[in-house]
Amino acid sequence: MVAPKQPLDNNGSIMIRFTHKGNRFLLTKLGSYKDPIALKHAQTICDKIALDIASGNFTATNNGELALKYNPNAVSQFVKQASKGIKESLAEIQPEKQPTLIEILEKRLEKKYHSTDKALINLLKKYGKDINSIGDAERFIAWIKASRKLANSTIQRYLNTLKAVSFYFNDIKIKVEFKPQPKPFNAEEINAIINWFETSKYYQHYTDYVKFLFFTGTRTSEAIGLQWKHIDFSRNLMFIYESLARAGENTGKRIRKRTKKNTLRQFPLSNELLELLQKRYSQSDKSLESLVFFSPTGKPIDDHNFSQRIWSKCLKELGIEHRPQYNTRHTFISHFLEKNKDIVKCASLTHGSKSGIQTIYNNYAGIINRIEVPDLFE
Repeated sequence: MVAPKQPLDNNGSIMIRFTHKGNRFLLTKLGSYKDPIALKHAQTICDKIALDIASGNFTATNNGELALKYNPNAVSQFVKQASKGIKESLAEIQPEKQPTLIEILEKRLEKKYHSTDKALINLLKKYGKDINSIGDAERFIAWIKASRKLANSTIQRYLNTLKAVSFYFNDIKIKVEFKPQPKPFNAEEINAIINWFETSKYYQHYTDYVKFLFFTGTRTSEAIGLQWKHIDFSRNLMFIYESLARAGENTGKRIRKRTKKNTLRQFPLSNELLELLQKRYSQSDKSLESLVFFSPTGKPIDDHNFSQRIWSKCLKELGIEHRPQYNTRHTFISHFLEKNKDIVKCASLTHGSKSGIQTIYNNYAGIINRIEVPDLFE
């Protein structure tokens, strides 16, 4: 145990060095060795340390504790300098800019077209405010409700996309009222609709397209995108794995993409459907990439134009209750289950996925589990 006797010269700076209980201590930042006042102050510190050691009052166990007790002014100055350095360093560090919702959605559009993303980008641009909190998210949804007057089901679709890209929307709830599917077309109505197209002066061109929709229950975009490469006449099979989806607000513009469930469905061709397709193929250019169904101009069918102008006209003239053209899918499933209650087979034809089984059961349980009421008062 050696107490410091006097300050030492450390290349022109004052230093106090000593050993106590096997620990080596060093005290610096005491000033210049040529400064008599600083040297005298350092000597006073040496004497105090020696006195504390001798009296048993020396409690420091490291250089930090030593400086805090015997040279607090130097420590205070060090803290100030360190704080200043930290602040200057933080000022130099620019926080990484977080992408806006518009930028995120535009990035998604670069990889794969999503009509919902495009619609949301337009809405966010019209809204004109950043969304950086839960409150901002709630105000944006409230603005959509108030100013755009959209159906809750549409807002819910937008919300599902927003939740996938921003957690600010996670706790927002939209009440969507359940709407039962409109009733399917019955056999008499189906025959009347097909006959209307067959005998139409202006719309006979679409007869096979309408028959195909009723005979297969395919989604509209799948029927519009069907190519001859999807038909295998040697095995009487149709393969459904692509569609021509709408590309934005212009319903006449289409992009080819995978089907909704991204699965391959094999659809056996009935005799009636096989005859229809063989006849069309014999009149086609035989190119595997050619569309099976197309508009009179040779372009892909514009389903919106077809539904609003032609389909509606057909039902009105026939006096049939209006149901959207997409009801042909609902009609196929309903009639299939009426004759064959095998949900798995039906889902294989119309959905091509396990989730389709549950979807069909949820929507068509009344047909599958139909209750037969006996004659009670014979």
